[in-house]
Amino acid sequence: SIASQGSKEKDPDNQYLSYFTPRRLDAEAIMDSVSSMAGDNFQRGVYMKVKRNKLHPFLATFNFPIPTTTASRRNSTNVPAQALSMMNGEFVREAAEDWAKNIQERVDHGPIETILEVFFIDAYARRPSQIEKKQLSEYYTSINDPDAALKNIAFALMNTKEFIYVY
Repeated sequence: SIASQGSKEKDPDNQYLSYFTPRRLDAEAIMDSVSSMAGDNFQRGVYMKVKRNKLHPFLATFNFPIPTTTASRRNSTNVPAQALSMMNGEFVREAAEDWAKNIQERVDHGPIETILEVFFIDAYARRPSQIEKKQLSEYYTSINDPDAALKNIAFALMNTKEFIYVY
């Protein structure tokens, strides 16, 4: 999805689709991504029961279509309420805590480098860069409570654009 210099010169507006334009995931996909990190304890957005007059607040924040109306195309906005929902919502906080616990169990409380690799593969389907590894390892060692540090790392990884956008 990263445009090469040649692509930028030949197709600056991406009129000929020479590279992928980043887009945000739909509300259900974001909810499912968060849920999948936590394990089976959370509801999936795709299978969630919808009441027309009482939408799930997390889904509504990310432009979930209103069931009482018709829409030929979903809106895709980028508003502060979405970031606040990810940063302050209990749903994401609890999912991050469960994800950190699950990873600790999966790697049997191994070294932080292994734990970080599992975090990144789970969240982004890639390994962390050297800089990411260095910064997160330094953060992990600077906190007196390793469990709290891992929960914070999980929470921070869920709150990145890379987590809710397709590049």
